[in-house]
Amino acid sequence: MMKRPLLCALMLALAATPAVPANLVKTYSYFSVGGRTLDDIQNQLSRNGPEVKSTGSRHPGATQMAFTTRISYAQSAQSCRIADAAVTVKVKVILPEWRRPRKSDPDVRLFWDTLSADIKRHE
Repeated sequence: MMKRPLLCALMLALAATPAVPANLVKTYSYFSVGGRTLDDIQNQLSRNGPEVKSTGSRHPGATQMAFTTRISYAQSAQSCRIADAAVTVKVKVILPEWRRPRKSDPDVRLFWDTLSADIKRHE
């Protein structure tokens, strides 16, 4: 069991370590979904949704991420150390956009609004 003073010292040491700067670049793209009925919308999502390589199938939404790092080193007589490091995370979120018919059923509109919000929250 770790003594409280040792635990506190360890926590302070970890907190004093400088954080690596990180950049987040987030973009959104949309694919069209048409249809008047729930079945139409489901068929459009299955046909037009982004293909996810890991599953080999289309999904109602997807997120693609790419990580890049930049590290510079500094050398002294006795050692080499990391002088600077930066991480960039590029995130592309792909979401459906329903091309709502003019006279769409209110129940279908409510379903779409709920589904669309759930897909965005998931991604």
